[in-house]
This record gives sequence, structure tokens and C-alpha cells, in this order.
Amino acid sequence: MIFGVLSYAVVYHALHSHAYPLWWLCATLIKNTKLCLTTGTLIWIITFLCTLPNNANSIRRLATNNVLYQLLPPAMLTLAGAIKLTLDFAKRHVVAACSYIRRCALKN
Repeated sequence: MIFGVLSYAVVYHALHSHAYPLWWLCATLIKNTKLCLTTGTLIWIITFLCTLPNNANSIRRLATNNVLYQLLPPAMLTLAGAIKLTLDFAKRHVVAACSYIRRCALKN
């Protein structure tokens, strides 16, 4: 736990400000994937897919689709978080712009 907090602090402070959104997106996607899909389940699914015989293409396709369906909720959670973050950022700038316009109108 302590190592995770320390590595988070080191990585976060070492990033350039332009790389922070990409880091946030990757970190959030990993966190949401951990919430929705346990590591043991993912290892079991990958092992199952790798050990299927070559003539079982329909089963492999169904199993692959199942994995993709399980990865859809983390992707949607990450997308929702990114939209919320973008809207909060835009709201802050719209409020600042309106405040600036109001001050300019009151001066004239």
C-alpha cells in the first residue's frame, strides 16, 4: 500500500502537464478494469482461449466476444469520467469568461 502511494506521487510529479490527461485516462481505465474484472478471472479467460483447439473457432469467437463484453463497462466508466472532467474544465472556463465579460460591461 505504501509503495503504491509513493509510486503514484513520484509518477504524478514527474509528468509534464501535457501528459497528465493521458496518464489520468490510463490510470482510470486500469482502476475501472480492476473493479469490473478480477485478475483471476482475466487469467482464467486468457488461459481458456489459448488452450482451445484450432478447430473450435466458433467457441473461440464466442469466448472472445465474452471478454470484450466484460471489458465494455470499464471503458464506459472511463469515458463517463473523461466526459465529466471535460465538462468541469469547460464550465470553469465559461464561468471565467462570463465574469470577465460582466466586468468589462460594468466598466463601460
